[in-house]
Amino acid sequence: MLRKKVSEWVKEVGVLSGMAKTEPHAAYSAFTHGLQHRWSFVKRIIPGISRLLRPLEEFIRKTFLPALLKTNFTIGEDVRELLSIPPRLGEMGITSLEKMAEEKNRNSINLTRSLTEKVIAQDAKGETDQNVILELKKTMSRNRQSAQMESLERLKDVVQVETVRKIHIAQETGASKWLTCLPIRAKGFRLNKQEFVDAVALRYGWPVEGLPKTCVC
Repeated sequence: MLRKKVSEWVKEVGVLSGMAKTEPHAAYSAFTHGLQHRWSFVKRIIPGISRLLRPLEEFIRKTFLPALLKTNFTIGEDVRELLSIPPRLGEMGITSLEKMAEEKNRNSINLTRSLTEKVIAQDAKGETDQNVILELKKTMSRNRQSAQMESLERLKDVVQVETVRKIHIAQETGASKWLTCLPIRAKGFRLNKQEFVDAVALRYGWPVEGLPKTCVC
């Protein structure tokens, strides 16, 4: 059943990949604001599904990301991990469903443990302490942010020095607003194909494609 669902998700990302060839900003926004959040429920409730989600992750890395970013190089594991880190840390927040599945399931179990125990005990009068739940959520958030920072620090040792400098710039307050806002044309927030691709290339210090070899002046 899940394999069938994953196949459907791959097709959906395929449609988005086709869209990314002409409207990458809209495709990126649709993925980060919509599509990847639709998969959250499955990650939370089904344990041990990382292996089953691998075809989707492979399709994202080999088809969606090249269509979105117009890169002239293969997107390896390090670049893929870099792109999965949130924009507030200077990246793009294109999460890996495969890598996040176990963490999401574990967090869901911890958050619902007291309620589960009451259901098993048929305790109709007991109440869940919301303060405890709130503290659990805060702890999970801190752990997630700490793991993201550790991942980023590790990646800084393997990417180019120029990319590391660009990441530091992208972490400045407001530096990622153009990336995280909805591409609303009427508000002037939409970037066309060339603008989006160039902006991402400049964000990471990647070569900007299509530049003239000689100055026209």
